[in-house]
Amino acid sequence: MSAQTTVRGWSRLLYDFIQNTIGFIGVVLSTASAITLIAFWIYDFLLPGPSHRYVGILIILMLPGLFLLGLLLTPLGIFLRRRKLRDAGELPDVYSRAFWPGGTLL
Repeated sequence: MSAQTTVRGWSRLLYDFIQNTIGFIGVVLSTASAITLIAFWIYDFLLPGPSHRYVGILIILMLPGLFLLGLLLTPLGIFLRRRKLRDAGELPDVYSRAFWPGGTLL
């Protein structure tokens, strides 16, 4: 297998991830909440006095929850997209080798 074939296969795989709405929402949700969480940590560290009491609720409870929800949605979307492609008979060979060795698990 040449390098061009490998890159083409992996780019097709990445394109398939973007086409999946649930997985895309999971990626956006986890990325946005991680960036916001890091920004709040920096803000809280650089703030000279105590921060507002409700900021702690946001930082400690809500943002990590959104991050975990995004992390759960991403593989769910990949699984649903893979099943849809498999049922339609359009599952690329790269998909099977990338996530499920042999492609016989699901």
